[in-house]
Amino acid sequence: FTAGNVTGTAVIEAASGDLHTTAQVDIQNNITFTANVQNMTIDPGKSFDINVTANFGYAPIASKDSLFTWTCDPAIGTIDANGLFQATNQSGISGNIYVEYNGVQQTIPVQVGAASIDFADTATHWARDYIGKLAARGIVNGNNYYLPDDSLTRAQFLTMLAKTLSGLDVTQATPAGFADVPAAEWYYNYVNWGFETGIVKGMDETTFAPNEKITREQMAIMLDNFSTNTSLALPGMNAGVSFTDSKLISPWAVDAVNKIVSSGIMGGYPEGDYKPQGNATRAEAAKKIWMLKTPFHNWKI
Repeated sequence: FTAGNVTGTAVIEAASGDLHTTAQVDIQNNITFTANVQNMTIDPGKSFDINVTANFGYAPIASKDSLFTWTCDPAIGTIDANGLFQATNQSGISGNIYVEYNGVQQTIPVQVGAASIDFADTATHWARDYIGKLAARGIVNGNNYYLPDDSLTRAQFLTMLAKTLSGLDVTQATPAGFADVPAAEWYYNYVNWGFETGIVKGMDETTFAPNEKITREQMAIMLDNFSTNTSLALPGMNAGVSFTDSKLISPWAVDAVNKIVSSGIMGGYPEGDYKPQGNATRAEAAKKIWMLKTPFHNWKI
């Protein structure tokens, strides 16, 4: 028996020779429904079949999952018409699955992979949340220790930016030709990608200085170029901010610093200075990356 499109009572008759019987079926549309999971934590790349139980009042109703409308936030994966959810391969991503019927929607929160990862030296650090969330997404890493207050190199920060982009294949970038960026080094493809996209330039035509500590004004340049390259619209929350050492900002970095500071991604120090030539730390970099990518833009979609 397959129910029609209208509510009411259907009578089914069955006969065989002198034998005859009937069955009554109530067809209802005003139902309540419950999924077999109310929230979900799932490993990256794994799948899970969600099933729905329907009721009319307290009475169970025969139904099938394909009668419901299934959707999910694109960042967390995909879901088919029968409620089979396929998680993204990215870790540290959260979002929702939505189940709808007859104008009623239920939401199932989903966490793909760990929401945050702690290191031995970040548990009490001011940047713990930023570092932990980026680590869960594979944007930053460490061998049990993150070394949050250590300086960051130009190549390291460029790599962090690249890892925020889903599906990016840096091996396809054209070689930049820097003499100090040999093909055997881990940052080779990232530097090629950054140079090709205009996110970063070399110190001169043949030198990139990948292991040189990145300055705060260089970081602002990369952040500005990255937002432009990825069409990331930044808000102007703090327009007109000035620093006691504004005259020390290099002329080629003034516009980028003003834009990134205005967006709220970077700021100054309690003393009122910006320290444009100061070396950025790994903790500061984590905060800037997190501020850049959220809440203004979705992660890795």
